[in-house]
Amino acid sequence: MQKFTENIICISNDRLSYHQDRDDHDGDDYWVTIPMANGNFENVNSFIYFENKKVRYIWDNDVREFIKLRGLNKDIKCTYFYQQKGLSSENQKRRQIVYGLNEIVVNVQSLFNILYQKVLEPFYIFQVFSVII
Repeated sequence: MQKFTENIICISNDRLSYHQDRDDHDGDDYWVTIPMANGNFENVNSFIYFENKKVRYIWDNDVREFIKLRGLNKDIKCTYFYQQKGLSSENQKRRQIVYGLNEIVVNVQSLFNILYQKVLEPFYIFQVFSVII
């Protein structure tokens, strides 16, 4: 028996269009463009994905399995980039939903917390004790 330990998420245009203006739609028959494993792009109205260790996997209906969501640096021909004119703000939001935020979250500890942790290490306590003697 197979068990899933990750949350599988399905995002479709129908759920998100409730919050958007119908007049703001740019006339596309599809919702978002996703790069597939073979280097081609697929226009989809919905997609299923999960994240594991900060890597996003999307469901490919042709292969019938989850594949790693690839960026634009693998198997994409340069002619694709030459034909691009930039993304509209709506397409930027769509890509952000597919790929997630482009950020690295770093937890910054306070100086007092770092000093407190370092002072209590046994090596530093031994050094202080040696200097006192």
